[in-house]
Amino acid sequence: MDGGQKPAASSLPGSPPWLSVVIPTYGRAQTLDQHITSVHASLVRNFPCQPFEIILINDASPDQTRAVLATLAGRFSSVRVLNLASNQGQQAATRAGMSLAQGSLVVTLDDDGKDDPADISRLVCLLATGYDVVYGVPVQETDLAWHRRLGTIVKEALLGGMCHKPKGIRLTGFRAMNRDTVDRVVADTRRHIYISATILEKPVRIGQVQVAAPARNASGYTVASLLRLLLWIALWYGPLHRFRTGLAGWIQRQPVVQISKGRAQIRPETQRCTRIHPEVQS
Repeated sequence: MDGGQKPAASSLPGSPPWLSVVIPTYGRAQTLDQHITSVHASLVRNFPCQPFEIILINDASPDQTRAVLATLAGRFSSVRVLNLASNQGQQAATRAGMSLAQGSLVVTLDDDGKDDPADISRLVCLLATGYDVVYGVPVQETDLAWHRRLGTIVKEALLGGMCHKPKGIRLTGFRAMNRDTVDRVVADTRRHIYISATILEKPVRIGQVQVAAPARNASGYTVASLLRLLLWIALWYGPLHRFRTGLAGWIQRQPVVQISKGRAQIRPETQRCTRIHPEVQS
């Protein structure tokens, strides 16, 4: 440890982490060291007797992020690093990190420093009262660009209509989840996942904690990326996805036609596809 840094409880041998903090990152080499150091210090201060881990997912950053993460992993025994071979996007990268999480509680937050690490303990404390997921919701975001404001409105409308998001609940990337919720997200095999939409697909107990408004608009979202996100939500969580999965399930339940020596036979057991016997000739 550098500079007499107090070791985290998770560095003790035989101590599986109780809390996992998952942070996807892309192109933040200049500010990541300061942010993760702040997160680590906050966890040590607020959970002095609880083992924790910090999982950092490098989403194929083009800068020196990989080297920064290697330095952080060497400095803090609680830091684990996953370097993705190709860019997957924030949601998929977060899911990849969640799949590695060992904690019974999992917190996700962004890499841009807009979420105050001190608020992690507030989310965790509320989660422990019986919620499945607790969101950290800014009191106000006065510095948001117009496209982000509009994108949030449309996204909330989509999730309200397709995933039955309760009114009055705001969804953010700063969230704490119990183990069952995490496992359900990790099991979602959609090509384009939106984690909060997956969470809302089944009845869940949702809590909210008001957190400080971001000091700056540090997000990397552009108009194009927001439009792409909204399209993915509509395609992968809307009626088209339900029709596609329903059709796949119907096909899977159908009896299998097996052709052997020119004769078709119906096999009663359910199979995933039709089998053609190699002895069939044209």
